[in-house]
Amino acid sequence: MILNVNNIRGPVDHISDLEIIGDYSINGEREYYSGIKQLKYYKKPLNSRNVNFNLNLNENTIHKINKDVKLNYVLTWILENFDSLKVQDSKNITQWIQPQFVTYRGTLKNLLVTPYERYEGWIICASKFKGTIYLCCFDTEEKKQRELFRTNYERLCSDWGYKFEQYMLADTPDNEPNTSECLNQNEEFCSVFKSKFGQDTLLYSAELDGICSEQIIKDTIVGKKCELVELKTIRHHLTSKNGPRNNFKKLLWWAQCYPAGIERIVCGCKDTKGFVTEIKEMMTSTFRMKGEQDRCKSFCSGFLKEVKTIVHEDYDKCLYKFTYNPRKRIITVDKMKPDNESEYMFLYSWYIDNMKTKYENKK
Repeated sequence: MILNVNNIRGPVDHISDLEIIGDYSINGEREYYSGIKQLKYYKKPLNSRNVNFNLNLNENTIHKINKDVKLNYVLTWILENFDSLKVQDSKNITQWIQPQFVTYRGTLKNLLVTPYERYEGWIICASKFKGTIYLCCFDTEEKKQRELFRTNYERLCSDWGYKFEQYMLADTPDNEPNTSECLNQNEEFCSVFKSKFGQDTLLYSAELDGICSEQIIKDTIVGKKCELVELKTIRHHLTSKNGPRNNFKKLLWWAQCYPAGIERIVCGCKDTKGFVTEIKEMMTSTFRMKGEQDRCKSFCSGFLKEVKTIVHEDYDKCLYKFTYNPRKRIITVDKMKPDNESEYMFLYSWYIDNMKTKYENKK
């Protein structure tokens, strides 16, 4: 089956009823831990128009491990929080948990920008279990090759992004950022979101750079008064007061922030040698791209409707693979037999068996 991207148009749905329902941390070995151990606080410099951050001070950096976790983190969180997600209608045996879709924020970002994405393809696999469709992103072969042959400058830019975060984030609201400590790129703080998109309930997790809060948070950010903040680095001449000058980059930033309800983006304005001399704060509400944003939302709602129509067999009968070709502007749909040895398999027995046990215990 082939879907034409230009023909996928649904209602211009908006994310509503957005709430944070949980959080978890990823340690330096890329392992899941419950709780907020990796939570960081945004510390605005006293003079943001005149800073001197050297992003090359990375002697103690531990680089990111290429660990294939698929949906494992959010699936682990669901198992830990099954009671709060279980459908309350005891007569409903076809839908076990409330969301119609479970995924990561990055998958939603990829879908939102697809109408304007002419370069980067994607693979999204779908698997259905007890009424909920799980969506998992995979790298295309082209992306894998680009990653293998990244230039030294591209690798540097990636490292600079992590270092910038270290300059801007502290462990508590009262502390200052510590740029001399070991920088471990594997550590993450993630929140779990639930929202409505049209008629569908979505559940997805997202890595958060930091929060704004005058009070230290001791247990969870669920229900707490705090603002989520996104950090970016960008070349000086590529910014304006309304965001990046490049419209597609602006759209990418919006698509990353929108599912998490993030308004404020903190930009480190850098030169080609990795020095940040100015901090600019931008609000996504000033991006002035309503037409493009509406098309993104329309595509996303239309695509999810197509997925619900196509993905009707359960996880143990069929795995559905959606592949976007940006040059041809088409999405190819392949039906695959579930195979634990397949690189595209992501709903494993450890999750299915635990879900069944928890459901039976709650009857």
